[in-house]
Amino acid sequence: MTLRIGAAVRQQREAVGLSQTELATQLHVTRQTVSKWELDKRYPDIATLVALATVLHCDVRVLLGMKQKVQWRHLLRWRAEDKEVKWYAGGSERAKLAIAKLTEIMAALPPTQASLRALLQTYYDLLMAQGTSVPYVLTTMNLEAAGLMHKQGFLLPPVAEARYKELMRLSNIRYR
Repeated sequence: MTLRIGAAVRQQREAVGLSQTELATQLHVTRQTVSKWELDKRYPDIATLVALATVLHCDVRVLLGMKQKVQWRHLLRWRAEDKEVKWYAGGSERAKLAIAKLTEIMAALPPTQASLRALLQTYYDLLMAQGTSVPYVLTTMNLEAAGLMHKQGFLLPPVAEARYKELMRLSNIRYR
């Protein structure tokens, strides 16, 4: 079972007043590709998802069917990141947030880090397919990404590093 993003893509496309053809032209894809996204027959790759959100003037989270992030005040001892995904959140909710974080990381990566980009694309595909436990996917991704960055001497830009830390928090299964 894959994530369903078609309705959100269509709704956002219509909200900005674009036809499928106009959207396809801006993203350098065919109209049929946009149609397949909207019918949930295919999904965009991670780079295209970032571009799609930009063209549609929305956050990637909106396309993933998530509510807009609410800023919470520090009540009691709750941390803001604990409010983003409940400790008992199911795989679909965690997957959506992980995909959103991955797209933010990809958007911040320099073009010289193509091998890291390709690795993250692989894990994006796994999360979109929802065939494996999200914490497992993220833990495995972390191990492979750390090895690759060490081997090739990559450093993440500050924005990507912050998002990566947030992404890794999603792999933690907390029990309260």
